Amino acid sequence: MGDDTKRPGLKVVAENSDRDIQRNLAWEKAEAALVELTANILRVVRGAGRPNSIGEECDRVAIAFEEYQSVAGRCPSSFDIGNAIQFRDRPYDIGFSEESQRVDWARNLIVRGGLQVAASQILGQLTQQRAGESEMTMGLRELADAQEAYRQKLYGKSKARCAAKKPRKGKGSAKTIHKRSGKEDIQL
Repeated sequence: MGDDTKRPGLKVVAENSDRDIQRNLAWEKAEAALVELTANILRVVRGAGRPNSIGEECDRVAIAFEEYQSVAGRCPSSFDIGNAIQFRDRPYDIGFSEESQRVDWARNLIVRGGLQVAASQILGQLTQQRAGESEMTMGLRELADAQEAYRQKLYGKSKARCAAKKPRKGKGSAKTIHKRSGKEDIQL
């Protein structure tokens, strides 16, 4: 191509139809209602929250889903619903250390296991409850391992063991004296 030929001009067009805009707005309303209901139910399960608001929140979700269906011509997808309320791992930035990521991963395992235990107890599903307890236990072990690895990184292997086993003063440690032997015993 020579310089004297005209090239077709490029035009960037980003256009959403009114229907797309209305569908997006309806989904945002439905998503907000669903998230609020889910969060409140989780809080009620743990002994807090507002149990008296659950009915009203269910109504808001139902109305918002009906509005979405009337605009979109279908119910919200399973993907969208799940994506709105699923527990997500925290995204990691480049600045997060490997130890910090391991600790977060372990905490997430504990939370996921705890959610499984709570749901299973409500439904009386012992097998699923045990699976959740197993996940929590795995998370607790991983958390302890990650903390130990971090201590070793900071203090070296021998000092890390001492730091991990060092008795705490005040609450959490107890001194007892055996009646028969009269010797002190420190319990962590």
